[in-house]
Amino acid sequence: MPILQDSTNQLPNTGEGQGPVDTSDREMTQGTEQSTPEEQDFYERIVLAGDKIIFGDEKARESIVKKLKLDAKEPAKSLADATALLMIQLDDQTGGTIPETVILPAAAELLEHVTELADSLELFPIDDAVVNRAGQIMVSHLSEAYGMKPEDLQSMVDSVPPEAAQQIVQEQGNFANKQPPPQGDV
Repeated sequence: MPILQDSTNQLPNTGEGQGPVDTSDREMTQGTEQSTPEEQDFYERIVLAGDKIIFGDEKARESIVKKLKLDAKEPAKSLADATALLMIQLDDQTGGTIPETVILPAAAELLEHVTELADSLELFPIDDAVVNRAGQIMVSHLSEAYGMKPEDLQSMVDSVPPEAAQQIVQEQGNFANKQPPPQGDV
């Protein structure tokens, strides 16, 4: 059975510090319009499928970790590349049926989860600047992969309401606040 058809709402605890992931309270937060129930359902299924790969499938997780280690000297690129590749593979699993309005919000959520994985394994230092840059690179990769023109991408970025942009910045700041203080010379 394909992973995207699984209708369970939680992932099992993997025993590696990652508890169940509950998707019942996830909402698409990017964009200017309220998502439709179909888009919200697709978003939740994509994020759940990604989480199963990141946290639930040992072999797939090893592949992600290997990808993250390839560019460990460039953490933002490493996180972005791994997340964009994961998102493209998930879209391929669906036969390319993920709605365009779901791709970036789901990818942003999965970027957070890939970042959590890299951080838990202490693959490289991660701070808010790395996470911000990873998001920019990931959006660029996905835009390229889906044939979006730079001006369309800029238009989409410009369409994000200020309160949504502030929420994204706040969430990234919350992540940065969870990071241990830097050690030694910076």
